[in-house]
Amino acid sequence: MTLGSFDWAVLAVLGTWLLATLVSHVPTRRLRWIKDVDPFGLIPGWTFFAPKPATTDLHLLYRDRLDDGCCTEWREIPFAERRRLLHAVWNPGKRYRKALFDICMGLAESAIGSEHDPATMKLSIPYLLLLTYVGSVDHLPGARAVQFSVVTSFGMVSDREPEVLFLSEFHGL
Repeated sequence: MTLGSFDWAVLAVLGTWLLATLVSHVPTRRLRWIKDVDPFGLIPGWTFFAPKPATTDLHLLYRDRLDDGCCTEWREIPFAERRRLLHAVWNPGKRYRKALFDICMGLAESAIGSEHDPATMKLSIPYLLLLTYVGSVDHLPGARAVQFSVVTSFGMVSDREPEVLFLSEFHGL
């Protein structure tokens, strides 16, 4: 079997892609420029051996306080959506969801990291961003205030209960 020019072109593209992927993961600043010339994010970022791999799941929850003073059940704002084959090539919402996840992590880490002053936390950028976002999602008719929470869980097979990392006050809608 002989390879035609098209076959060689495909091999050249895939080989270049593999080489760029491998080189971009070499831990030196001189080779990081490869990621800078990748505007479409085609070179994958693998974190199989991250210094601190994730061992928990993070959840953003919110609930409403209604006109009569009752509170609704907690509802989750998911960080991920159901994967489709198209996401392998085109997934513009990925960065948006990652930003939301990072904001939740920032708030949780600052709440856990030290004795936090609730008044100071309410003025922090992550708090204000999450409050604005949670205030913009759909709410039940009669909702007058909203409260949000950042919660961590330990996987589906764990017997540990989820832990609340941060709980906001109620804020008017």
